[in-house]
Amino acid sequence: MKEENKNEYQLQLDLGEIIGALFKTHKNLVQQVVQELLTSKLAPYGAEGASKPQTKFLLFILDDMVEHLGPDFLGPMYA
Repeated sequence: MKEENKNEYQLQLDLGEIIGALFKTHKNLVQQVVQELLTSKLAPYGAEGASKPQTKFLLFILDDMVEHLGPDFLGPMYA
């Protein structure tokens, strides 16, 4: 069980790296991906009772959104 948790955590880190790379290199193509992530895919990670690795994953993705996409990209999505 401990090994499964370690593998799941590593998978989340790797997935986060891939998503961050997409944000950095394909900013003009990720608007729909960002919208989907924010509205349905990442919402459970921000829920109360989410595990520590899930919360870290959410913060990792959100950090990459802010760092690579910036407020000019994200601001209009919530206006």
